[in-house]
Amino acid sequence: MTIIVNLSSTHSWDIRKSFAAFAKIHKEHSSSCFSCSSTLHSMSSYAWVLWKYRNIDKTCIQPYKLGKMDSDQFLQELATIFDFVDEEKLTLTGKSKLDLLEEAWNAAIGLDDNVVSRFSALIERAKTELVYLVSNTNPLNVKSVFEHFKQQNPNILFINFDLKHQQNNTPIEIMPNVYLCPSYAFQCFKTSEQNALLTPPSTMSLIEYVIKDILKSPLSEIKVVSQYDGDLKEAEKLGIPCENIHHAHVYFQNDILEIKNKR
Repeated sequence: MTIIVNLSSTHSWDIRKSFAAFAKIHKEHSSSCFSCSSTLHSMSSYAWVLWKYRNIDKTCIQPYKLGKMDSDQFLQELATIFDFVDEEKLTLTGKSKLDLLEEAWNAAIGLDDNVVSRFSALIERAKTELVYLVSNTNPLNVKSVFEHFKQQNPNILFINFDLKHQQNNTPIEIMPNVYLCPSYAFQCFKTSEQNALLTPPSTMSLIEYVIKDILKSPLSEIKVVSQYDGDLKEAEKLGIPCENIHHAHVYFQNDILEIKNKR
């Protein structure tokens, strides 16, 4: 059996933490008519970040997730937006402006208690089954995700894999039987519904590409696991049997319990 798993079901992701981190940068480095009031300054900084995020979503963030720009280009785009950051002020922290922006971008990534055991459960499953991790993501976020995994699972031996910008439609082997398929390497998002909104629209979804072009296995031998209904509907549309389509919360709850009972 092969398991296709949404990578983001194995870690925490809260975009509000990134918004808050970027707002902190804005508050500390920009001038504001509300600077006399800390509360109003914080609110105006957060609102400014939300406005900027919406403005660059289609022109910068989505292209980054689709591999149309690399991490250096993306960070330079952010640096242009945050051109008011005082570089001299940062020298006291030992960080550059790009370091600060990368940290803020990755602030959304974490491992909360409700997901912390999920990756190790997948690794246990990979001893007998193939695991493919799919995600609408970007190299900086993926790098952060695996840094968290390595810190939480120091005994796991990862292959020396490269997560940098690439457009080769090839899964990234991260350890035996475990492969990563990020949107930036395949130039498409996970579902056909998401790809239909692109200009021009993509003809194949990431989940479809993995099933049809990489696995080429009988559909009855493929499982799909995700916390997003859109991914599960995509699997159903592609012909994956209903009994092989699992919501992440239920799948990992049962899987982790099964592993514990075997010990």
